[in-house]
Amino acid sequence: MIEFALNQVTLVLVNLYGPYMSIKAIRSEEGTDDIQWLMFWCIYSLLVALDTFSDFIHDNVPFYHELKLAFIVYCMFFKGAEKVYKTVVEPLFVKNESRIDAMLSDLPVKAMSAIDKVGNKAFLQSAKDDPEKFKKRYGKRAYETALRAMEHSN
Repeated sequence: MIEFALNQVTLVLVNLYGPYMSIKAIRSEEGTDDIQWLMFWCIYSLLVALDTFSDFIHDNVPFYHELKLAFIVYCMFFKGAEKVYKTVVEPLFVKNESRIDAMLSDLPVKAMSAIDKVGNKAFLQSAKDDPEKFKKRYGKRAYETALRAMEHSN
């Protein structure tokens, strides 16, 4: 029960307060608040990535949700984002920037290729699953083309 409540407080802070303050920072004349919120969002996205891929942390770190909320509060309200960014995130980034750039340079092409493959598989599978529905929706010629494509993909 406490975990649920902590998660709700965290969600309100991150999904309502954070964007609200970010919008205010964008609209303000001063640039330092923009930087503060950019640093926060960088840190928070890394925290979410870590959270997503590590159930081990949730299960084995005592008071994980309390610590996570405390960390978010520290980053949002006590200039913690700047401290964490400058001492942890930025040095790691600088050290690995060229490797990260190399890895990400062809990401858009890889992503489009993966989407294309998944889309084509789903399209072809729909022809296989319900030929009559497929023909009705896309036509007989599209169905025949889909059959040939399935033959060549096997």
